[in-house]
Amino acid sequence: MRLKKFLIFLLILSVVISSSVFAGSARRKGTSGAQELTIPVGAVGTALNGSFTAAIRGAEAIFWNPAGVADIPMTGEAMVSRMNYIADIYVNYLAVFSKFGRIGALGAFLKTIDFGEIPITTTDSPDGTGEYYTPRYFTFGVTYSRVMTDRIRAGVNVKMISEQVMRVGATGFAIDAGVQYATSPNGLKIGVSIKNLGMDMKFDGPDLEQYVTPPGTEPGTGQEPWRVPLAKFELPTQMEMGIAYTPLRNDMLKLTVGGFC
Repeated sequence: MRLKKFLIFLLILSVVISSSVFAGSARRKGTSGAQELTIPVGAVGTALNGSFTAAIRGAEAIFWNPAGVADIPMTGEAMVSRMNYIADIYVNYLAVFSKFGRIGALGAFLKTIDFGEIPITTTDSPDGTGEYYTPRYFTFGVTYSRVMTDRIRAGVNVKMISEQVMRVGATGFAIDAGVQYATSPNGLKIGVSIKNLGMDMKFDGPDLEQYVTPPGTEPGTGQEPWRVPLAKFELPTQMEMGIAYTPLRNDMLKLTVGGFC
């Protein structure tokens, strides 16, 4: 009976969250920003494309489903990775956590995007002025995860997103939350996670200020300061629900089948 009630609650929660996440406002459709938040990390999660949401655990779970962070027999774990993405862009990721008995597991993570040096070009110098700039994108967060019962685990990330291009930047805050439920150690596992849920972000900075001559004025009129207006953009909020089952497990082999939507 407890299992049935929990599954019903999980289903209702998934429907409510998914309707708010995917319906959202019209501005989110194809226009969300901070897309670096969606770049995957970790060999297991990336290879399985998130289908291990229900069973992933350890430091790698911080990105995919923070509920799995506390589900590890060791007292702590660390993860360091550097991935060659596209167009000579590198994704650096560092995550570390430690368990504190019944309190749960506490951790922190840092994700940076390395764009390298980009030459500055102008209409007068299309081949470059000899100067370079380096965009600075990073996401820093803290994680809390706990084994609630012998079958239920829950976790949450609180993170800060920063994007800086020359003298224009944007800063935002978001949360990730997840839950995992296991019918038994080798039985069916269900996981739900929602990622990048937060307020809108907006770029601002001195490089948006320009001096222009007001239109329709007399020749020789002095220039006036004018600021380029920018619109806010929403975060790429995502919700995933996965299942996993381990039909075979012994001292030499473990077979787990999983899927997600």
